[in-house]
This record gives sequence, C-alpha cells and structure tokens, in this order.
Amino acid sequence: MDIYEFKVKWCKVCDQGWVEIVKDKNNENLLLQCSECMSQWNGITELSSDIFSEDEIEVIKPEIEDIIKKGWAKYIVEN
Repeated sequence: MDIYEFKVKWCKVCDQGWVEIVKDKNNENLLLQCSECMSQWNGITELSSDIFSEDEIEVIKPEIEDIIKKGWAKYIVEN
C-alpha cells in the first residue's frame, strides 16, 4: 500500500517530498501539504505558483469522500 495515498504532485519547494491532500484538523477544510518540508497550499491552482504557507496547520488524513466532494480526486497521482 502506498503511504502517500492522496499525493498530487512532487514538491517544487524542497524537491524532496510529495504534496498530499490533507484536512485541517480544526475546521475540516482540505488543503495540500508537502510530506517533507510541510509547505502548505490552500488550493490545487496555487501549486503552480509561488504562493505557499509555512504556518504548519495541524492536519489529519481526509476521507476519500471529502476529496471527491471537493473535486480534487482527479488530481491524485497513481503509482
């Protein structure tokens, strides 16, 4: 099983980890976070820009249903 189940892109900030879909533990919003440098993005379109946050919001693994509802399932990279 892939430990990066909801990966969408290789991180351009650190070039060492996968950007994954995660869920903000406090408000349950979906966001994107690098598995290595912990840079965060609020949306898929922001991945192509230099807009990212290093606030380190506490995140949890989302449910696939949340990802599908948000319309982000199509961005998940398969092995």
